[in-house]
Amino acid sequence: MWPFKRKKKLDSQKWQAMTLLPPDMISKQGGLPAHAVCGSIEVDENSQLLQESFKTNPQFVEFLHEFIRTEGCKHVDLLEAAKQKGDGELYVFDNRAPVGPRGFPPEEIIGVSVVSSGQVTTYHANDSYRVLTQHGLTKLPGTLHGQLLRALVEDPER
Repeated sequence: MWPFKRKKKLDSQKWQAMTLLPPDMISKQGGLPAHAVCGSIEVDENSQLLQESFKTNPQFVEFLHEFIRTEGCKHVDLLEAAKQKGDGELYVFDNRAPVGPRGFPPEEIIGVSVVSSGQVTTYHANDSYRVLTQHGLTKLPGTLHGQLLRALVEDPER
């Protein structure tokens, strides 16, 4: 998680943009694309991030779900799980938090892929998913996370 010093004034408070992209990727890009900003967060007078103030960027959430819908369904782990499942649903979990005794809470479930005859047919976003929790920002499973980072800087449409 990379808070950047781009500050904006809102009601006399300091805010910082938060992104998944490391500084070197932003430098190569020549700046931070709007859809790569996960959200903004308030910073107190001691330069501490106030998690409860986090405001999610809808452009990032839309990009994330579209990425999973188009690229996640091609990912080797999901394809293998779909073959094993046959029919039903496969949940896409955020990898930032450990699995608790009761599984994943709803805010850690990014979405669900529907499987029919061993093939992923559709993906549905989870409206309860949170980009930032006490465990940090979004972290996709395995190599999918690195693919997301590359897509955030390579997507010319955004």
